Amino acid sequence: MTKQTLPPPTSVSETTISRQTRSAFITTLIFMLAIIASFVISIRTTLSSQSPRAIADSAVIVLFFIAAIFSARAIHAGKKDQGVFILLISFSLTLITRNVLTVGLGEVFGALVIVVIPFVALLTLKPENFNRALIIGLLVGGFLVAYDLLIPFERQSIVASEAILRGTSIVAVIVALAHFFILFQQQHTILLSAKLTLGIVFIVLIPIIVLQIVGTNTLIATLGHRQNTALLNTAEAGAQKIDDFFDEITEYGIGFEAEMPVFAEYLASAPSPDAEKTSILKEQARNTLQSFQSQNTRFFKNGGVHSYALLDSEGWNILDTYAENVGFKENDTEAFLRAYEDGKIYVSNVEYNPLLFQNYISVSAPIRDADGEIIGVLRAQYDASILHELLNEYKDFVGESSYAVLLNKVTIPIYGTAIPKTVYVIISHGYDETLNYKTLTRIDGAFITNLQTRRMLPPGTNANLTLELTGLDIDLHNIDRTPVFESLLRNADNPDYRDVVAVAQTETQPWVIAISQELAVYNAPITEQQEALTLLAIVIALVAVTLGSFGGQILTKPIQNLTETANRIANGDFDARAKIASSDEIGLLGTSFNSMSDQINELVNSLEERVLARTQDLDRRASQLQAAAEIGSEAASMRDLDELLAHATRLITERFGYYHAGIFLLDEKNEYAILRAANSDGGRRMLAREHKLKIGAEGIVGYVTGSGEARIALDVGQDAVFFNNPDMPSTRSEMALPLIAGGKTLGALDIQSEEGEAFREVDIVTLQVLADQIAIAIENARLFVENKETLNAVRRAYGEQSDIGWKELLLADKDFAYSSTKDGVVDISSEQIDTPALNPDELVTEDDGATVLIPVSVRGKVIGSIRLSKEENATGWGNDEIELAKSLVQELGATVDGARLYQETQKRADRERIVGEITNRIRETMDIDAVMRSATEEIYNVIDLEHVTIHLVTDSENPEEAA
Repeated sequence: MTKQTLPPPTSVSETTISRQTRSAFITTLIFMLAIIASFVISIRTTLSSQSPRAIADSAVIVLFFIAAIFSARAIHAGKKDQGVFILLISFSLTLITRNVLTVGLGEVFGALVIVVIPFVALLTLKPENFNRALIIGLLVGGFLVAYDLLIPFERQSIVASEAILRGTSIVAVIVALAHFFILFQQQHTILLSAKLTLGIVFIVLIPIIVLQIVGTNTLIATLGHRQNTALLNTAEAGAQKIDDFFDEITEYGIGFEAEMPVFAEYLASAPSPDAEKTSILKEQARNTLQSFQSQNTRFFKNGGVHSYALLDSEGWNILDTYAENVGFKENDTEAFLRAYEDGKIYVSNVEYNPLLFQNYISVSAPIRDADGEIIGVLRAQYDASILHELLNEYKDFVGESSYAVLLNKVTIPIYGTAIPKTVYVIISHGYDETLNYKTLTRIDGAFITNLQTRRMLPPGTNANLTLELTGLDIDLHNIDRTPVFESLLRNADNPDYRDVVAVAQTETQPWVIAISQELAVYNAPITEQQEALTLLAIVIALVAVTLGSFGGQILTKPIQNLTETANRIANGDFDARAKIASSDEIGLLGTSFNSMSDQINELVNSLEERVLARTQDLDRRASQLQAAAEIGSEAASMRDLDELLAHATRLITERFGYYHAGIFLLDEKNEYAILRAANSDGGRRMLAREHKLKIGAEGIVGYVTGSGEARIALDVGQDAVFFNNPDMPSTRSEMALPLIAGGKTLGALDIQSEEGEAFREVDIVTLQVLADQIAIAIENARLFVENKETLNAVRRAYGEQSDIGWKELLLADKDFAYSSTKDGVVDISSEQIDTPALNPDELVTEDDGATVLIPVSVRGKVIGSIRLSKEENATGWGNDEIELAKSLVQELGATVDGARLYQETQKRADRERIVGEITNRIRETMDIDAVMRSATEEIYNVIDLEHVTIHLVTDSENPEEAA
């Protein structure tokens, strides 16, 4: 074969270059718009902060805009790749510079670079330059993220960072969407090498990003849970420590101390005539009180028991380690009342002492005599500073910048409502003691006064006794559900400062202890782990993507060679061969290309034979379809079922050349398929003996009628069937097709051939069309017979009814007879007319053929006749005249029958009208006599009778007498 060569496809290359240039120019315009939007956001930040870094950030954006203009000019001048690289490099340098100036932008800028640069390169650069741009984008993106994590020196404030972050995110979304849209439009024109390289990059990046996200979330959940547990355990330990302290000073302290005999003896001896004994007991009691105070105070560095006092049964302070309290009556205090009246140990909340200008906790216990009667109260006042000392143990306990805060949950009744107000008062703040004895939220002056009256707050105003920590107050109200939370606790003047707080409740007091840690310190371990994971992910991603990029080039290089070989073959160079360098799938593809070149000549030479065979096959199918259409058309025009079936089997044999065709129809019980028509000798023998097959059980006909699906049986191949029908000894192939009409199986079309492979699966489609047409014809024939029988029955019913109506009319009225001559129409109804009995289709001639007697019939019943006579010497009756006369007589019968029906309808209407009128007149009165009289009169007048008698009788009367 002569080698054919075609000119190289330079037009395709030129089209690709033109498209890339257009995409590059559009990309530059998109970048310019994004730069303008970013510059507006940066200017707003600069005006608000007035910082040198913000000004430098705006200047960097201006320089990037200038670089974009140079890029557009280079692209417009035909230096596409140069202009695109100017744009991408200036874009990368701009993001790097802005990241150096502003904190917190590395991840967003890195993602922006990794997304934008590959897309821009894919749309605008050649494959070799695309890979370079891809590597640049990945390196710059990794650098941005790593720099943000590893370089700690001070940069632009977080406020400016957030503004730039929002603006950059908007610009990133706009640029990404624009390039996605362009990429979607040009997806069919992008080279496979670029698609494969980009696909490998993203296949590598996506799992790494997913693993990074999952690992970060897992890290946060694990470390966060561990730190939350540590904080919560510390809070619970602090609450337990406070509870243990109160248990110690009550059960093992004042409760035990109040049982000392000296206190009961002294209270019982005063007043006493033995002054010396009383003095001795008093001194012993004073010494005991002082020893108790000293013993409790030495356990605390900055405070302890302020005073121990002995109160008599009336509440007088008769002994006190703080001498200035002696002589005061304390009978109105909770410490005295609860211990004396309830007989139990009492511990007060933190109370403010206006005389001492300090806060304290009162503890009291009843003193009993030998008979168990309460004769006084032992009361101790602990300096509230001991709580601060207890909480100081938890400073930096769970780590740097951790501390404890003790809060008092106070319930304040609200006048006029059933629901009190709950506020939290800081008892001890482990970080800032100036916040002690202040409420977390603002409350009005009445509530402040209430708390001061109850000695829970020191003197002061709303301004210096309340804080603006509403968020913390809300969190404390939800500690049953969330005992660990983020809130503002350390510094009320800085709302951006946050702590992580764990809260536990004490059992002995309505207090909660909160262990707090600075959020940054709390997150430090998580942040360190996150940074390590992120850096590791960046390194892995860069290495994997670089290897993937080069791997993509290696994979696509053989494909490019194969593509060139395929183009040469497509251009007519059938001697072209692919270079096979491996035995993998690409090598197999190259082998296939080479064998394709060897086979092309054979394919071309054998093409005509294959086309001829295909044409013959199509002609065969076309002939089958044409024959099926002709048979179906002829069958559809036949109404007799037996004739239809016999004709269809004969036509199938003639048109298709099969030696046997039979049609089976289902019986009424749908048990058997009965052979109703066949064209072969064996088929006629089977018809003679009423051959039938069990549905779903016998032969392929039984299968087809049972399943409704066509089936082929051959005596060759893997599914060979042995045909043992003695009536069809020559059968070697058989096909059965279901006859289905209206979704119902009527039977089956059975076709048999003497050839071993006469039928193929493709024949089912063609012959099923024929079977469907025969089924429709069978159903139409059945419906035609049914409709014909129904119509005959209706006609017979109408004929009988009409005959009765004419008999009643002719019996009730005179005969209807008229004669028409040249003298006019004469009524001869009164004359005796001798008319012979005629059948509906009978015609009688008289007077040697001059007179014709034609019966007048209505619905098959003769109701009269018409006599037509010609003049003497006239010609006889011709066929046209007789046919015309018959037509006129037929119309006459229909017309007079219609007139009779109309007359009957009128009579019926008159009768109903008369009955209605009589009924209405009778109903005009409800008097029985008037009704009877009116009925008699109306019936007489309307019916025109000789007389009318209406007589009402009872059952007991004799009917004959009543008549």
